Amino acid sequence: KIDRSLFFACQVNLSKIAFSQTEEWLDACHYDQDSVRFFVDSSQNTNIACWGVETRSRLLGTKLNINGISLNDSVSIEQYRQFFASIIDEDYDIIDVSDISVYSTDFEVSIRRAGFVRPLGINLCPLTIIVDVNTTDYKFHRNWRRQVRKSKESGNSFEVVDNPTYQDAEKFVALFQSLKERKSLGFSISAEDIELMLHSKKYQLFFINNSQGERVRGRIAYIHNGRVYDVYAANSDASMASGAIYHIQEEILRYCGTIGCVEFDYGRVS
Repeated sequence: KIDRSLFFACQVNLSKIAFSQTEEWLDACHYDQDSVRFFVDSSQNTNIACWGVETRSRLLGTKLNINGISLNDSVSIEQYRQFFASIIDEDYDIIDVSDISVYSTDFEVSIRRAGFVRPLGINLCPLTIIVDVNTTDYKFHRNWRRQVRKSKESGNSFEVVDNPTYQDAEKFVALFQSLKERKSLGFSISAEDIELMLHSKKYQLFFINNSQGERVRGRIAYIHNGRVYDVYAANSDASMASGAIYHIQEEILRYCGTIGCVEFDYGRVS
């Protein structure tokens, strides 16, 4: 375990940093800072890093929740195993590790060798969708192309928000609220937290505007080391039938290619 400032100084040079492990994400979550624990495999030559949140209850005892792992590309099974074994040595009653990174057999083997087990009742193995954005030759299917054409013909336009304001964050949250109510999502976001996140150049805000200039669909992506990760989507009820969902996704993929990114990761999907 190390302190916060040293942790993020060690993390900064890793080749893969999960958006749920960034300092901006930590600040936006408003955890009690006394409950956050920081771990690296080595403070001099860091290859693996993560922070987690400690909770206590009479029923479960002391639990550590880790959401995401940051690491270098060349981490071996033994390095993984030693890292997670060292966290087990911290003597928590329960350690819950959740990671939305690309599925890795090395990770699965090593974390089990360290002593972790798959939770009872969890029989899904969610995989992700990776899109190569270092190309202009996308093979979109017919319905995709039709929906994008419909969106453009209705007057919708794509907007990249380079210097987001609190008002931009407010609009995104309003769109997210529509999505939350429609899909009965169990969590909320605030304009203050979104604004805080967007102050970092790691996070990029996008909108689709209708013919009246109203923002009807939004998306937030996290960009790190040439990789782009889907973070939040938000949309109005009115945008559902206009093809805007396909329009914004296609424009984001093309935009990411123009700024030198190599892949877009949609995150784990069941």
